[in-house]
Order: sequence, then C-alpha cells, then structure tokens
Amino acid sequence: MTEKQSGEASVAASAEKKDAQSAAGQYAFTGGPPLPLRALLGFAGLALLVGFFLPWFRAAAEGEHESGMTMMLGAPVAGTPAIALVAVPVLGALLSAAAFMGLRWTAHVAIGVAASLLGFGLWVLVRLFVEHTAIGLWLAVGGAFVILLLGVVSLILARDRAPKKDEAAPSAPEKS
Repeated sequence: MTEKQSGEASVAASAEKKDAQSAAGQYAFTGGPPLPLRALLGFAGLALLVGFFLPWFRAAAEGEHESGMTMMLGAPVAGTPAIALVAVPVLGALLSAAAFMGLRWTAHVAIGVAASLLGFGLWVLVRLFVEHTAIGLWLAVGGAFVILLLGVVSLILARDRAPKKDEAAPSAPEKS
C-alpha cells in the first residue's frame, strides 16, 4: 500500500468514525416505534396526565368529585402516602415525551409505566379486599377460582383424549 492510499484510507476511516460518533449522539432518536404507534402511546401518556386532574370519585350525597390532584393534597389513600399519586402525571408526561420524540426505548417506557401503575393498583385492590372481606366472600372467590381451574383442566384433558382424524377410522387394507 502506498503512502497516498494509506492516507486516503485513514481519511475515510476518520470520516466513518466521525459519522459513527454523530450517529451515536443521535442513537436514542432512531429505531423507535412506527409513527402511528408513537402517536397512540403519546396520547395514552397524555390521558394519564389529563386524567389526573379530572374527577376520580364522586361523593355519594354531596355531588362533589375528587380528582387525583385533590387526593394527592389530602390524606393518605388506602394507607398509601398521598404524594405517591404524583407518579401518575409524571409517568404520563414521561411516556408522552418519549413517544412523541420517537426514542428507541419508548416501548420499554410504556411497559414500565403500565406495569408500575397497574401493579400498584392491583396491590391496593388486593390489600383493600383482604382488609374488608370475611370468610364467606373468601370461600366464594376460592370456589370460583377452583371451578375456573378445573374447567380449563377438563377442556385440556378432553382435547387430548379426543380421537384424532388419522386414528378415528382404521384404514382398510387395499385390494389389488
């Protein structure tokens, strides 16, 4: 290789390295979800943000509404510190920003937001269920769960025992 060729090769390598570095600076903005999915995720995040300020509960007789904001500023909710409710609009805004910017980790943010909010909601629901129920409801729910489980097992066993098309009719020997 001559000096001229090695010089050109080093210039080309330097240009590729510079392009790779500028692309690395932009790495988060490439490879995100397709535009329609980004829009849906962004608006879902905005729904969390806006929904936080809209009514969540109605008082039975007075016609008053409690929003996430009023609950956050009030007493603890089901034993949870009221300030924890601030996660709803913050996570919604984070998801909207990630989706509208087209970041590659938008799907991870969406899954994390949904899993954390649904997981926390399920935990509060189970805790309230355990605190405010008695043996009769536990027996009924347990029975329903056993019935569901046995129904699924019965379907699986019935499907496995059903004759298959090939086994249903024995083939007769061919006569020549």
